[in-house]
Amino acid sequence: MISLLTYLGAFLIWNKGVQIVSFKFGNLGQDYFSLNNTMRHSFIFIATLLLLTSCVNNDLDTIGKRFYYYDTQKIYLTESNKQLTVCFPPGTTRQEKQDILSQYPYLSPIEFSTEPFDMNKVDAADMNNVFVSFTDSPKYSTAKNRIEEIKKNPKVRSADLMFCDELNRPMLGLIDQFVVRLKLSTTNQELNDLLAQTKTKILYPSQWDAQTYIISADKYSKGDALDMANRFFETGKFEYAEPNFLDIFWN
Repeated sequence: MISLLTYLGAFLIWNKGVQIVSFKFGNLGQDYFSLNNTMRHSFIFIATLLLLTSCVNNDLDTIGKRFYYYDTQKIYLTESNKQLTVCFPPGTTRQEKQDILSQYPYLSPIEFSTEPFDMNKVDAADMNNVFVSFTDSPKYSTAKNRIEEIKKNPKVRSADLMFCDELNRPMLGLIDQFVVRLKLSTTNQELNDLLAQTKTKILYPSQWDAQTYIISADKYSKGDALDMANRFFETGKFEYAEPNFLDIFWN
């Protein structure tokens, strides 16, 4: 299946160390490191990760197992009990994000953050995320409870545990967006009905494909971006529906 690159924002990457992070756009099946000036904004992709501590799962028997659909196959994921992503409203500065997160003594300082280049030109659909770690390695149930506590903060859009690779290193960051492509037989009304049912909303349509949309699933939706992508796909009305992960690559 071939789909087109769609995304919205230009970001300033702030690091504590040298990191490589790429933005995976749903079903594209590859990572884009070139700039595309025809978009409303341009992108910076930093291509290596040397930071972020490993995912230390101290209760592997109960750690979360989740999945998303790639084509029609289920791709299984393992949640970390160490690292998480937190999403903020567009326009929230790095210092503001750090001030918010410092309210939670079990969180370390921000390890990776994205903000728009120009804070005076903030788009309502811009990503604004951080990677952060717990100061300890809590049991999975404790980690999930902490996520729920963070999500209660009115200045937080969403918060989710990251996913680990087979070496227990953070691999994918889950944010509050997913990408869908409607089947030709699916009407806009059917899409709008599903958006209403799930309390999700369209951030913007693809500039190149009228059937493709980026959709937001925040803490007020019927589930996070992974849950909602699966729910949309399982209706049978979409060619694909996948979370808009942040990919992390290790040297």
